[in-house]
Amino acid sequence: MRLCFFLLVVFLILAAPAWADLIPHRTATLRILDKMTARVEQQDVALDTPVLFGKIQLTLRACRQAPAEDSPQSAAFFDISNFEPGHQGTPIFRGWMFAASTAISAMEHPIYDVWLMGCKNPLQTPQPTDNTEADNEAPAPAVDAVTDKTNQDTAE
Repeated sequence: MRLCFFLLVVFLILAAPAWADLIPHRTATLRILDKMTARVEQQDVALDTPVLFGKIQLTLRACRQAPAEDSPQSAAFFDISNFEPGHQGTPIFRGWMFAASTAISAMEHPIYDVWLMGCKNPLQTPQPTDNTEADNEAPAPAVDAVTDKTNQDTAE
């Protein structure tokens, strides 16, 4: 039992930097399969806005995506419930979906399958990298390899 707890703590500590790089977004794009009609539809779901698809209600709680310069990965936290008019929905899925591993994290239902495709509309604009100080410095003067003098206009 202690070993399991220790491994869980180590995993969470090592995984924290990877999650820190993911940028929060306002919208998740899902692909939904209706098995009864064989209809596949792509649906955008806004943050904290319930969306009804057939007899399921989808609510996005969080959507995170890696910056463009990193390997593409998206993760979204969803609450999905069966929708019955006049009744509170019965929860059928609550958890993270990952676009990179749809087979592992898809929501499977007798009638519907739901996969995360990605995130859209970042909550904040990406911050510039730490190289801004180097970009603000004046460029070093070029050195002529033959005469070993700098190529600057000097009055002689």
